[in-house]
Amino acid sequence: MTHILRYVNGKYNKISRSTNYLPTEEGLACFMQDTYGEFGGASLFQHAAEYTVTEIALKSSLRQMFDYLCDIGFTKELAWQRAIRHKFGFVDTSQPGDIMKPSMYFYTEQQLKKLTTEELLKLFVGKISLQEINNFQEYTGLIPQNKLLSFFLQTKITP
Repeated sequence: MTHILRYVNGKYNKISRSTNYLPTEEGLACFMQDTYGEFGGASLFQHAAEYTVTEIALKSSLRQMFDYLCDIGFTKELAWQRAIRHKFGFVDTSQPGDIMKPSMYFYTEQQLKKLTTEELLKLFVGKISLQEINNFQEYTGLIPQNKLLSFFLQTKITP
């Protein structure tokens, strides 16, 4: 939903996609899912596990990553889906290495946790980067602010 809202509002506000929008885009999607999603607790665990599996990826193979995720409770299908994201583009997945994107998303999610609700809302004006947040005074968009808040706050996960 985060991706769609940022796209629709970007078109409405005539805001071009930022060159460096991707870490914010994915970090915000993870943050919203972990914090406000109906299954936030499950996604939070998945995102944290995906971050920890980066260490394994950097030192070992796709198989060892898969086995680790299964060992901590992932189904085989979910372990495959999460592990393979780290080796996309690798010719030989038995070799150590990681594309590091999932770690970048997790890192950005941690940055977003420090923002106020008003600051988070500003990220929904379009596909902007976190560094551009101060270029916007307030949230504006096709989706009224009260509906956006209502949608996310009705399912807020509390630790």
